[in-house]
Amino acid sequence: MRIFHYFSVFFIAGLTRADGIVATNDTTTNELMETQVLSVLNKWREGGVQTNLFPLPSLETVYIDAVDTYFNRNGIKMTISIGDMKLYGLDNFTVEYLKVTNTFDNIRLSVKLFVPALSIFSDNYKLKGRAYYLYPLQGLGKMSASLHKVDASLSVNFANVGDVSMRLDNFELNLGFGSVEVDLENSSWPINQVLNKEGVEILKSLHDDIVNSINSYAVPYANEYLAKITYKEFLDIVTIIGDSSYVISKNIK
Repeated sequence: MRIFHYFSVFFIAGLTRADGIVATNDTTTNELMETQVLSVLNKWREGGVQTNLFPLPSLETVYIDAVDTYFNRNGIKMTISIGDMKLYGLDNFTVEYLKVTNTFDNIRLSVKLFVPALSIFSDNYKLKGRAYYLYPLQGLGKMSASLHKVDASLSVNFANVGDVSMRLDNFELNLGFGSVEVDLENSSWPINQVLNKEGVEILKSLHDDIVNSINSYAVPYANEYLAKITYKEFLDIVTIIGDSSYVISKNIK
């Protein structure tokens, strides 16, 4: 889930005023910050982006680490291991909602993204289990999956720590899926039928594991960076991130 780390770190960099001062919660200031964030997100759809703080990699191909999980629900019991994966389609996201609120010591960003379809591929998977108490499930080989109507809602809060550093002290992520289509190579009947029917429920059962994995990676990484700079230094670095960012590598469509 490396890519969500980049989303999280990017949001750290977008939430400031051009004068380097965090203002009270007035509409004009919030709209300026929302425009700053939206500007980079729009560029990110086009390809890799260089900002004045760090580069954002292209979303054209996203690499996901291997996973191992166990599913037991609706008469289906199975263990499944999936090797390293490649995800396509994330660069087609649209921003459905974006809101910034701030006080003197805290800045909160809430954003909702929608992706019409994602495709995931892996060169190896291994599955074993039983469906509806009757059918043995087993398979070994390549995997492909399509996720349709994907929603991601992210809320993050950044706190000023005694005017000497900043800290990400709240991170909330919710994922939703409309439908799932799975094709597992060399799988016994009725694995593909079962997964296509129960795919959304299987992803729901993995929701907390996915969120916790992202949280355990993104939050410590962000806080390690934030702990090294003062609040003013941080603001001075990121005041023009939206205006100064530019696309460095165009996606191939």
